Amino acid sequence: MKQSIIILISLIFFGSFSVLSFAQQQTQLISITPSLMPKPKSLTGKVDSVSLANPAKEIRSELLVTDKGNKKITFLVKSTTTIYDINWKPVNLDKITKDMLVKVKYITTKEGVNEATSVKIVK
Repeated sequence: MKQSIIILISLIFFGSFSVLSFAQQQTQLISITPSLMPKPKSLTGKVDSVSLANPAKEIRSELLVTDKGNKKITFLVKSTTTIYDINWKPVNLDKITKDMLVKVKYITTKEGVNEATSVKIVK
């Protein structure tokens, strides 16, 4: 009987160490991930064109914006991109038209693609 209790206490004791060790490993992995994320950038400019997605023709949603220096920049608009009107109400990409003034927050991937994280209609 005493031997069974000692074995049971030993199993509980060593089991708790393995759980704590696993928890520390999980925390370590999570803390590494944010440093790999690219830093977000912001650009305000005039919309030159809007391309809506057409998977059948392998066309992705894109927004072409001209900045203050007349430089044209293309942004990939993903399903996770948030789009707001002038009153901060969510809208779809089809509500953005040529010559609108927009503020785009984006990240540039390792491949050099500018992915829009949010688009706000300014004017």
